[in-house]
Amino acid sequence: MNKIRLLLLGLGMILNFMLTILSYIIPKDRNLILLGSYNTFAGNTKTFYLYCLSKARNNFKIYWITHNKCIYRLLVNRQLPVLYIYTLDAFIHILRARYLLLTHGPIDISYFYFLFGKFNMIQTWHGIALKDITPTAEQKAPLYMRIINYFSRLTDRNYKLILATSEDTRRIFISAFNNENVKIIGYPRNDVFYNKELLYEDYREKLHLYNFSKVILYCPTFRENPTLQPFSNDFLNVLNEYLKFNNFIMLIKRHPYDNFLLNSINESHLSNIIDISAIVIDVQDLLPHVDILITDYSSILFDFPLLDRPIIFYPYDINLYTEKCRSLNYDYFEELPGPFATNEKELLEVIKRIDIIGMDDSYREKYKTFKRKFHYYDDGKACERLLDYLLKEL
Repeated sequence: MNKIRLLLLGLGMILNFMLTILSYIIPKDRNLILLGSYNTFAGNTKTFYLYCLSKARNNFKIYWITHNKCIYRLLVNRQLPVLYIYTLDAFIHILRARYLLLTHGPIDISYFYFLFGKFNMIQTWHGIALKDITPTAEQKAPLYMRIINYFSRLTDRNYKLILATSEDTRRIFISAFNNENVKIIGYPRNDVFYNKELLYEDYREKLHLYNFSKVILYCPTFRENPTLQPFSNDFLNVLNEYLKFNNFIMLIKRHPYDNFLLNSINESHLSNIIDISAIVIDVQDLLPHVDILITDYSSILFDFPLLDRPIIFYPYDINLYTEKCRSLNYDYFEELPGPFATNEKELLEVIKRIDIIGMDDSYREKYKTFKRKFHYYDDGKACERLLDYLLKEL
């Protein structure tokens, strides 16, 4: 770990220690809510933030808090209430907030990975857990992160509310967070599928997607350790010709923290395959414009069925992934509805046949069963339920 990184970690720990002490002294503002998602503007907190700002039926003072100066300037330019975390004003707002809403951990809304004290933290989380999120999943992390994660797990027990989407996910989260305060409310981020007013960006217009008859999105998960590249250059050339002939486009959205995948891809000569990772901040704003999703172990595979559109599951490195990265909570090939492709040849064949597969009655029933298992609600009202819960229950 470099010295600057070490210095920042030390400073963050000191600031959070100060927050802990002062939280027992500084009174709360009952109308103040802070929301964050660390280094980005995305996820459940972002959608709920936009929803609350659009509603006049509450007296809450809503602020987004961020570590990222670009996000800060972006929201300032759009005249949205935002705080840059490394200011005295932000420090005071953290202490005064009635609720702190986050998507990963206390680092979203404070200065370090764990935070103790008199705070009402709401964990909205960032996906349904196909991958193992229990402490055993962190055994392959570097030593310093395992120490941090140990104390983060102690923070997990203090969450006043953790969002779940179904009884199955509730069960997993109770175990993973060692916390019984898990409620089936649904994920606010999925409300964008039902209410276009909650979309922050119009990617159909921004990426000119209306020029194509079908939009395919490849969206892989994060890998803590390198495995295999998902595509060869030869395959990409063949795929590009197929896409061009049919007037399709394939978008590639890397995971924000993935440093291993797709680094060797040079798409400058690929007319119909575009890496939009640097353009798209929140993939949820893009999904309503996607016709076919290709993914591996990402939690996006649980969100996309709410749109009733086909998913191609591409676990090309499943053995290496479960060995070097994470184990899975479910039997991949039994629990997911398919279709599956485990290599490039199979992937191209499934892409060509996806419309035929989607019309098969047995496949459609399996798809519906999968969606029902992981989503108790299919109504686009998760934001409304969460706000009601904050107003009435807590």
